[in-house]
Amino acid sequence: MTGERIRDKIAASKKKGLWMGGNVPLGYDASGRTLIINPAAAETVRRIFVLYRELGCVRRVKEAADQLGLKTKRSTTANGSERGGKLLSRGHIYRLLANPIYLGQIAHRGQSYPGQHPALIDAETWTAVQDQLTAKARRHRSQVGAAEPSLLAGMLTDGHGNRFTPSHAVKSGRRYRYYVSAAPITKTGADGTQVRRLAAQEVEGAVIRILVEALSSPARLLERFGTGDMPADQIRKMLGRASRLAAAFSGSPGIELSSFRVSSRR
Repeated sequence: MTGERIRDKIAASKKKGLWMGGNVPLGYDASGRTLIINPAAAETVRRIFVLYRELGCVRRVKEAADQLGLKTKRSTTANGSERGGKLLSRGHIYRLLANPIYLGQIAHRGQSYPGQHPALIDAETWTAVQDQLTAKARRHRSQVGAAEPSLLAGMLTDGHGNRFTPSHAVKSGRRYRYYVSAAPITKTGADGTQVRRLAAQEVEGAVIRILVEALSSPARLLERFGTGDMPADQIRKMLGRASRLAAAFSGSPGIELSSFRVSSRR
């Protein structure tokens, strides 16, 4: 009952536009149950929004922000140690651009309410940036259903753990797909890191061949899944499903790898 009353009070306070504590967002300082603008930090926030409107890409915004020396909020903890004051990460920039608090609103459970704090971003800029973010996300999702989807999107990393992201180039009207290491993105290329690129069809073909070989070997599957305690009928079902998957992979180069799971429990 106490917990419910506290949650109800917080919800009611937020609907009134009150700041209910937590990490103070960049650009503001806390003052009781509201926020006041920190002029210097507010300029950083406004610059990020302007950069995104101009560049339309968080990666490029981060590169520009790093060059300008834009940093996170600096604060001092109760024990006197300092934290923050670091270069903005791409994740921080994404959260900043999508935070309705900069429009002068307080968010609660998917709803936004007029806040009692001043806005940092005008309505026109806010709307334009949200439209850009939405369009970018929509284009990213549409890649999954494209005529030539990137089958291994989000699954490939290099030897240092840097993820490969799908890319493509068009030459003489023909589209060539690649996977490009994200290392130059995360390191901004300042250290001269060379872009590493994999031909999509070659690496996808190699992965499919490995999958088909593994799924076509009952002995290897039984060893991999440790089926000693499995009933015989479940083993037959698993091997039958593996055989069908192998046939599907062999006959459908455009198949989505993420839509299949082989589990010893099925």
